[in-house]
This record gives sequence, structure tokens and C-alpha cells, in this order.
Amino acid sequence: MVQQISTIFGIFLSVILVYFNIRKRPETVYLGLFFVILCLYNYAQYVVMYSDSVFWISLLYIHTAFLGYLIGPVLFFYVRNSLSDDHKFRLTDILHLIPAIIIFLTTIKYLFISWELKNQIAQELINDQFAFVRYNQEYIGWLIPTKFNILFRYVFVLVYAVFSIRLVILKDKTVFKSGKNKRSSLHSRWLFYLLIIIALLSLTQSFVVVQIFLTNSLKFYHHNILFHFISGTLLLGTILLPFFYPSVLYGMGHFNVPEVVSQKIIHHHQIDESSAKKSPDLFEEKCSPGFDFKYMKYIESLTQTCMETEKPYLQKDCNISFLAKIVNLPAHHLLYYFKEIKKQSFNDYRNEWRVQHAKGLIEDIKTKDYTIEAIGLLSGFSSKNTFFVAFKKFTGTTPGAYASQFSKRD
Repeated sequence: MVQQISTIFGIFLSVILVYFNIRKRPETVYLGLFFVILCLYNYAQYVVMYSDSVFWISLLYIHTAFLGYLIGPVLFFYVRNSLSDDHKFRLTDILHLIPAIIIFLTTIKYLFISWELKNQIAQELINDQFAFVRYNQEYIGWLIPTKFNILFRYVFVLVYAVFSIRLVILKDKTVFKSGKNKRSSLHSRWLFYLLIIIALLSLTQSFVVVQIFLTNSLKFYHHNILFHFISGTLLLGTILLPFFYPSVLYGMGHFNVPEVVSQKIIHHHQIDESSAKKSPDLFEEKCSPGFDFKYMKYIESLTQTCMETEKPYLQKDCNISFLAKIVNLPAHHLLYYFKEIKKQSFNDYRNEWRVQHAKGLIEDIKTKDYTIEAIGLLSGFSSKNTFFVAFKKFTGTTPGAYASQFSKRD
């Protein structure tokens, strides 16, 4: 059950990652692909070992063998490109895919056998799960020894994970450091934790494979509760990790804030370049609280200016997507800003502007020319009820009561 949930959740996660990051961080395509391959491969192993479904075993057995050799290279491509900001697939990258290509070519014999024969093999695997060794030898082992092939899949991932960890450490030597004065790079920390989990997962799987072949039995695999707990925890940890790093999940890492805006932000917080040099830790603390501080202030500045000059709140269809198009920012970045930074829903933010506009109309004694309901419509509200509810929420009184103060003066 955990494997099924992990597979579905992992594929869903990959869609989120690619959708939110494809424009700003093309390398995240590799991360999305990594989660898809990892989850499908683990699910295929689960099906072969535990499922009684002839259909799913026939569909996934042997067909997915080559995926085990793609996990490491795809993860490495993501780490390398993420650290270098070079998103190109190089010609030499094909070398990393050679093991997967070889395994795929060795499975061609199995790919072209009849579906009826695959069903027979699946049924035999259900009756005797250790038969997978014999069939692996028949359909893949003619070129690569079965034991070497199965074990090397996990060792292959482990090697790539360790090598990628080395890349992260060389790129950011503060990855082990923490605290206010020595705060590590958020992105490097995310990469490091991801790679550590994958390294531990592949190491655990390698140990189990060795035990299976030493004992010529699947008892260790089926009955070792500790192994399943560790393996399941590591797999779920891999999938859930991006949710602890929303800058990765929502693609809010590196953005170029216009220099003029950047200087205004620095000046606003009384931090000039000279003071930043004298006190770099203070500058870092001010400008990088998880997300890039200047980028958050940039969103605030754009949003405020847009509401003041463009008055988008006067449009009845004004929502966060509508505003995102005007300020030319990703809608999910605005959503994060309102939820986590401003601590206010966009609807409340918009309605507050509408109420302020309505108050201005009332104070100008527009009630002589328009009804209270009409003033609500002119302020962007779609109905009298929503206008009255919002007005009461932000002013503590009704539009009519508020208008009566000015009609008496007149």
C-alpha cells in the first residue's frame, strides 16, 4: 500500500515540480523525471515481489529493468545543472546512459514474446517468487550475469549519489554549517539532504540483495520488518523532502531583481554596500530569510504600485492570476507572498482596496448621484451582499451608516 501511495504521490510531485519550475529552472525537468523513474521502478519491484496480479506482473516485469540504471544519471544531471545553471544536455552525457541502453537492448527478447507467455511467466512468479532469478538469467543474463545485474542497479545509484554529494560540497563548503553567522546555502542544503537519502536508500537495497543471493531465499526480504520500515521511510522521505523546501517546489530560487529596485530596498532597510561589506552576516540575514529577501520586497513593491496606479481591483474578475499577468510574475509566487509573507489572502487584500475606493466615493458625497449598491459595483464588488460584508469587515460599520456621517455634514 505504501508503494502504491508513494508511486502516485511521486508522479503527482513531478508534475508540480515541472509545472512550477520549467520556465525559471529548466533543470527541474530532470528532478521531475527522477521522481517518476524512482517511483515506477520501486513500484515494479513491489509488484513482482508481492502482487498477485498477472496483468501488472506481465506489464512491469523485465520491461522496467533498465529504469534502475537511469535513476543515478538523471539525479546527477539535476544536481550538476542546478549547481552550474547550465541546462544543456551535452553529447558526453550519453555516456552516462550507456548501462541503461545496454540493459534495454538485452530485454528485447522479452519485449517481443507473446502476451500469453508473459502471463504464464507472471503466474509462475506468483507461485514461486524466486523464479525471477531464472527468468532474469534467461532474458537478460545471456549478456550480463543476473546477480551482477540486480546488485549493480543499486550500487550504480549509490555511486552517482556519492559523486553528486562531492559536487555539492565542493560548490558550497558551508553546507555543513548552520547558525546566524554561518548559514548554509538553502539550495545546497536541499541537494545534500536529497542525495544523502538516496545514498542510504540504495545502500539498504544493496544490502538486501546481497542477503537474498547469499541465502538463496526471499525470506529476509519478506520477513525483515526493520528493512521494510527503513526502506519505506527513506522512499517517503525522498518524495516529501521538496515540501520542506518550497523554494525548490515552487521555483522561487534565483531571480534577478532590477538594480534600481534592489538599491531602494537596501536603502529602505538602511543597509548600504559599505555596511554590507563591514557586516556581511547582517546583510545576509536581512536579505535572505529562506527566500531571497529582495525578491519578496520586489513582489511587494510591484503589487503595491500596480494597485495604486492600475487599479485592477475595480475589475470584477480580478483574481491572483489576473494580477500576475499585469505585474508579469508567476501566480504561485504571488500566492506564496500573500500566504507566507503578508499573512493575508489575496481576496482580503483585494477587497480591502475595494473598500478604500468605496469609502473615497462615499466621502466625495457620490451617494447623491449613486445608490450604495451602485458604489459597491463601481468599486469592483460583484454584488450588494459581498460589498456589505467586506465593508463591515474592514470598517466595522455598514456602507449606509458610513455614508450618513457625510450626508449630515453636507
